[in-house]
Amino acid sequence: MKTKTSKFFALATLLTALLTGASAFAQTFQFQEGVSPDGTFTHQNTYIREGQNTTNLNGDDLLVGYNGSGSALRLRAIFEFDLSSVIDSGLTIEELSLTLTVASGSSDAITINMYELSPGGDLNTPFNQAEATWDQYSSGNDWDTPGGDFGSTLLSSVNTSGSTSTGDTFTFSNTPEFISAAQAAYENSRPFQFILVSNDETARDLMRIVSNAGSESDRPLLTVTAIPEPGTLVLLGIALGTLVIFRRRKA
Repeated sequence: MKTKTSKFFALATLLTALLTGASAFAQTFQFQEGVSPDGTFTHQNTYIREGQNTTNLNGDDLLVGYNGSGSALRLRAIFEFDLSSVIDSGLTIEELSLTLTVASGSSDAITINMYELSPGGDLNTPFNQAEATWDQYSSGNDWDTPGGDFGSTLLSSVNTSGSTSTGDTFTFSNTPEFISAAQAAYENSRPFQFILVSNDETARDLMRIVSNAGSESDRPLLTVTAIPEPGTLVLLGIALGTLVIFRRRKA
């Protein structure tokens, strides 16, 4: 049986953890269609292709890069995740990453950049993966600029550094810009949307990536680690501190 003294020290230890750091209260969420947080979760992704400006390519592998032959020129992938539908309110995103799986090996070395997507110039407007094309983000609604509307702020970037094989993975890692964009979307209950663009859309290099139509374990995976906001921790600390004092007085 715990003594009153041991209970006091246990409470004091918890209070110290609350007031000195939030990492102990971090929660990790994974977003992957048909897998996590459960089998019903869905998110949107497709790719858009210059030269096939009015063709929707939903269900195909995602292509990013440039192909200077035939009808295919610039190739870009677009994504949308609804974070607020899963993550409770009042949390602050601390870490963020996007892991993608190579659908077909390539000898190309390619740098892929991520930017926040704003269909029609509006961050609150979602694209439709079953309707989006190079010219339109949904049926009857044009991009302000064909090929997708996005800002100049780089959220994250990867460089494949040469040869890749089918099944390889690569990850867009944590950056302040990536976190800020995701946090703003989450706080405002709007979709977090972004586009992947080759750093050099004149070089004939491309990457083929597994889409939501691929095998479940290979689908795009967004991992988010979030912690309570500082104000929440302070309130918890005050409440717990009051409880400690009350228990000491009763002792």
